Amino acid sequence: MVPAPAPPTTPSAAARLNRDDWLDAAFAAAVEHGFDGVRVLVLAESLGVTRGSFYWHFKDHAELIAALLERWRASEAASKQRLQQPSSDDPVKDLEQLLDAALAHGGADLSNMRFELALRGLGRRAVLPGHGPDLTDLESVAQGYLEHRRERLDQVRSAVRELGEDVSARRIVEHVYVDVDEKLWDAANSLFGETSPQREPWVATQTLDMLAGRTPQVIAELRRLATATETTTSQQTALTKAANYFE
Repeated sequence: MVPAPAPPTTPSAAARLNRDDWLDAAFAAAVEHGFDGVRVLVLAESLGVTRGSFYWHFKDHAELIAALLERWRASEAASKQRLQQPSSDDPVKDLEQLLDAALAHGGADLSNMRFELALRGLGRRAVLPGHGPDLTDLESVAQGYLEHRRERLDQVRSAVRELGEDVSARRIVEHVYVDVDEKLWDAANSLFGETSPQREPWVATQTLDMLAGRTPQVIAELRRLATATETTTSQQTALTKAANYFE
């Protein structure tokens, strides 16, 4: 990963701007060009400052986007609250206030609608995964992933009920992830043999490591085993396929 540029050595450039100035510029860029237009260099040019000025206010691009979304969410919540203010004794006045609030939000503040469209557009993006076919709809992919996670959680709860509350994480993995990707099972079968009792503990260990965010270490171990002097050609093939798949 390329390190973020250091902020300017003096605050002179950044002092002309504040965090909201950058958020305003990011909002305008999203409205005009979608989120692809929300780039640090482009924003800096639009504000007439150097790129380094950005890092006086944000750690990185991800923090900018998170702050932008949070500010928009808060603005939408405030607008909704204004529309839901308690009524008075004068229904005509209530109606006038309701119309004023709605028109202010949808008329003079029409850019909010365009920002929401840009935000919704993120859900229609294609996904280019590290392995497997390209996916054409990020929203449906994310929804499918969430459903899969919910199913897994239900399976974990069921395993705890079945195996007892003092069951270990490894035993739960062995019980729940019996359908872990065939590439990992192919590697285990090649290493230990299809009837070996060592297969499931080995697969469970690799799965636990990946669930804990240690996928790079699992890949490195697969590649180490594949290049070991005692590894057979068939084992090397299975281990390399697994490493390539998870990379």
